[in-house]
Amino acid sequence: MSTIKSSAEDLTLNADGSGNDIKFQINAVEKASISTDLTIEAGNLVIGTAGKGIDFSATSDLAGMTSELLDDYEEGTWTPTASGGASLNSAIYTKIGNLVHCQGTLTFPSQTDSGAALVESLPFTATSFSHGFTGSVRYTTYSTGNPTITGNYNTTTFGIYLGENAVSWTNVSGKRFDFDITYRTS
Repeated sequence: MSTIKSSAEDLTLNADGSGNDIKFQINAVEKASISTDLTIEAGNLVIGTAGKGIDFSATSDLAGMTSELLDDYEEGTWTPTASGGASLNSAIYTKIGNLVHCQGTLTFPSQTDSGAALVESLPFTATSFSHGFTGSVRYTTYSTGNPTITGNYNTTTFGIYLGENAVSWTNVSGKRFDFDITYRTS
């Protein structure tokens, strides 16, 4: 292994002759700068500390800006459940920062429960932000009215409504809906 040190010993470059690895160790330096583009030819850029990410603070800001740090990205599947305990079709989600986007198909099982048709088990809890939940729903086997989605803040649920009225379980029993929702999480 070859080692190069600067005269102030604040930069160490280790080159391992057995492979293609070059390891940098920066001592007593709070910030490292690269004055050109950084290209990663293979592999990933890995953020090794929770709460850290890509900082966009060099961009101009609007009044009310609260963060310019992209510190989370995730995608996967989840299985919605119904408030009556029934399991529904699976769905997909993408989380970018504090914004969650979900898509899926719900086929409600035969239900005799009364009350609103609530879908539970969103992958993340919605915030209390009053304009932080939006969505659309399309029925494929529902024949009456135009269904809409309304999110429930500080929970992992959303309801299916016709106009301002919650859809009852008896109205959605055996029906299929395609949904697309976006909401904010903490």
